[in-house]
Parts: sequence; C-alpha cells; structure tokens
Amino acid sequence: MGISSDKLSLFTVATGPRGSGKSLLLTGIACDRLLRSFYSKQLKGTVKHVWTNLPVGFKHKSEIDGKVHLLKSEPLNMEAMYTFDKGLESGWVFIDEIDQWYDRQDWQSVTQKLLNSVITQIRKRKLSLFATIQNFQWLNARAQFQTDILVGCREAAFSPWGRKMGMGLGEAGFLQWKDISGVMTGYQYEETKRYYATTFFGKRFWDCYDTEYQFDPTETKMRYSMKQTRKVIELGADGYRVQAIEEGNYHSEPKEKNQVLIADLVDELARQGTKDITRGDFWGMARKRGFDGSLSAAGVLMSSLGIGKTRGTYSLEGVSAYVPTAPAPPKSKKQLIKAGKK
Repeated sequence: MGISSDKLSLFTVATGPRGSGKSLLLTGIACDRLLRSFYSKQLKGTVKHVWTNLPVGFKHKSEIDGKVHLLKSEPLNMEAMYTFDKGLESGWVFIDEIDQWYDRQDWQSVTQKLLNSVITQIRKRKLSLFATIQNFQWLNARAQFQTDILVGCREAAFSPWGRKMGMGLGEAGFLQWKDISGVMTGYQYEETKRYYATTFFGKRFWDCYDTEYQFDPTETKMRYSMKQTRKVIELGADGYRVQAIEEGNYHSEPKEKNQVLIADLVDELARQGTKDITRGDFWGMARKRGFDGSLSAAGVLMSSLGIGKTRGTYSLEGVSAYVPTAPAPPKSKKQLIKAGKK
C-alpha cells in the first residue's frame, strides 16, 4: 500500500521568471486542496484547512447533495506563522512571492529566524507549504535545505509547440519536478539528477484568483522586534535559584543590501569548503544574485569581512562572514542585575 501524500508534510517551491505560470500553478493546486478539504469534511468529518496569501475561490456543485457551494481559501496571516499560532495546523499553506517575507538578503531579520523554526516543525503541526519565487537562490538558505520538491515553470505559449497550437499566455505551462529531499521517489535529486516533465493546463483556473493581485510593501517589509526573557540559574550551598530577567527588545539591525548579499555569499562558499576563488568568479556569482555596487565599493566590503586578495584570488580559508547582530549576553552577576533594571 502506497503512502498517501495527505499523510506527508511537504515544502514545495515553484520557480520561474515573471509570467511563467507560478501563481497559476499555486492556484490550481490550492483549488485541488479545497476540493479535498470539502469532501473530507463531508464524508469523514475531518477538517483540513487551506490558507493562501492571495484570494483563491470557486463555485462547486457537490456530488453528495447536488447543491452549489462556494469553496474559498482562508486568508493567511503571516503573524500567525511567526508566533506559532495554534490555529495554524492541519492543512495546506500557500505563499505566493515568498521572497517578500523570506528573501535571503534579510537573513538577519527576526521574522526569518522564526519562519526557519516554523518550517522545521511543519510535520508536527500537520502542515504542508507551497510557495512561489522567481529564483530559488533568492530564498533563505535554511528554507532551501528544507525544500522537498522544486518545480521549474515555463510558459508554453513561447515554445514552438505553443506557437503552432496558437496558445495564448497562461493557457498552459511546462513543468520540471525535482525530488530534492527524496520524499517522492526515495532518491534525492542530487543523487540521480533526474527530473519529471509535465504539462500544466491552467486556463480552467483563470477565474479562481486575481492575477493582478499585489502585496502591500508596507506590510511585507514590516520589521518586527521580539522581547526575550533570560533565565539565570544561581548556584548556592543550599541548592539553586532560577531568576527570570527581562531584557530589552531583540531586533535585527538593518544593513545595506550589497553588504548583506556579499556576506551571505562568502558565508555560503565558506560552508561549502571553498578556500580560494578567483575575483572574476566571485563577482560573477554576486552579480547574478543582484549585486549592483561599484568594484571600489566591493573592495571595501571584502576588506570589512577580513578577506584579502592575492593575484586576483580571494582566500576564504578560516573566514566566517556571519556576525550575529544581537547584543552579547552579560557575563557577570553585576551585569545581569544591571541588564534586568534596564
């Protein structure tokens, strides 16, 4: 007996350039999940939620009672994701343009650290996530590691076949499915380098969502801070005492975009074991990820990270580009008391 996908907690990411059908694919899968949820509740009494960050819905004539029902997704509250809201469990979460909240250039933000924790625990909360992003490399590195399935989207209307068939934009798309974690085939994509090609006919989902829907940047770029409480264990001859000390708000300091990008790239290369890389290769990778500064400014950034250049080659051996922005914890008892009074 095979494993039902409903019993799995999957993180699926769809990628592709603008207009490649990512949002339409997300809508199509969300509609399928809405149907599953509707009949699961009707036949088994089981409640499975469908949350989306863009409105998705359609009318459906039930095979059970013959009545027409409006099936629509529940609005996704990102703050519920950040705070581990108990109401956000047992269902499917769909996030269009996830880089608005999960861009690797903002890896130092509090919300990304919280989302990293949420995604690592989706199995315990019986959640599956489906997200879209133009470039997979824009996604937070921890989220890339957690990805189970990667879907590459391509507009079919631009292909010779699509032109021959006279297809319009959004009618169909070519998909490449990669089993990144091995959860679907038993073998990771890195082992086999095999992908599975399918054609997605999305025209029937055109009326199920608003293709012009836009996200409010004042909300997607909102910065959050988090108040933390530190517990101190004070040892004594008669036992120990636990004291809770409330500290100030923990927040992520905003950094200049290019500085974050370069630091992130250096950290990634260092983690991969890269010891030396040519200047041309490094800045070629940086440009692809969106670096738009001058070479003189780039040299200053590299120097600030303690990276020197020898004959056109950068040495990354022993380099750690990641620097925590949170204040260092107080060490002495006097410092602990002083911190608690602030």
